Amino acid sequence: NMSQQVQEFFSELDISCTRQRRRVSTGLKVPRRKSMLPAHLHSVMGGANLRLARGDPPGAIQLCREVIRQAPHVAEPYLTLATIYEDLGDRQRLLQILLIVAHLKRSDYDVWIKVGELALELGDKPLAVQCFNKASRLEPGNPGLMLRRAGLYCELQQSRKGLDIYLQMLEDKDIDGKSFVEVSKEVARLYHGKGLDTPRAIEALQVALQRHSAHADEETVNILAELLILSKRYQEAYDVIISFYHMGPFSAHSVCDAESEQSKPSLSLTAALRMSIA
Repeated sequence: NMSQQVQEFFSELDISCTRQRRRVSTGLKVPRRKSMLPAHLHSVMGGANLRLARGDPPGAIQLCREVIRQAPHVAEPYLTLATIYEDLGDRQRLLQILLIVAHLKRSDYDVWIKVGELALELGDKPLAVQCFNKASRLEPGNPGLMLRRAGLYCELQQSRKGLDIYLQMLEDKDIDGKSFVEVSKEVARLYHGKGLDTPRAIEALQVALQRHSAHADEETVNILAELLILSKRYQEAYDVIISFYHMGPFSAHSVCDAESEQSKPSLSLTAALRMSIA
């Protein structure tokens, strides 16, 4: 996790866990942030960059570590170390360094994303989702990031958290039709695949087809038809298939005609779905 990765690095430098640290909400202790490198360390940092430019990574690393020992709150030596370890191909060490940078520059969305992507490359999905969650707080409406977080939660067997994110996306008034249909398919898969609620899975797809019929594809129709058949709603399944394959893309009218008044899905989809996972 985040705390272990960072503490390992500081332990190597023999920096006290209580020296110029403060506890953040994750329980991780990090150096206090200051914007300026102390004047007496300018020459040391300059020497590190000069050694790096001259092709002496070990020497540059040694000087960066010396700066960190004296000023663990400054981001500059960590950024130089990150460049060195990236060039050396030491991904694990790079991850440790970037985690510290992310906490020192915690309002930097791009840094959190970079750390999350690196964690994924190294197979650390729990750490990746933590980083993407941090980034999400900085850009809460980012649809691509929401999809990544939801997908990771599902891979980590935390389907309800993933489902909650998908439902948040369906509540967004600005979501485009294609994304709405794709997210609805994920919602349906989760409800049915995890044995949560097959009727809700059917409802999610029916609403997607009503609202955004132009973006319906074979996969959407096949999933809906399969769920209807499993629910022994054979006539509805038949009507859905006929509407799509014989008449082309759905219209809201054709879908509604395929349903009885009692089975017609409500357009207040996410409110109903949330009730089923409460």
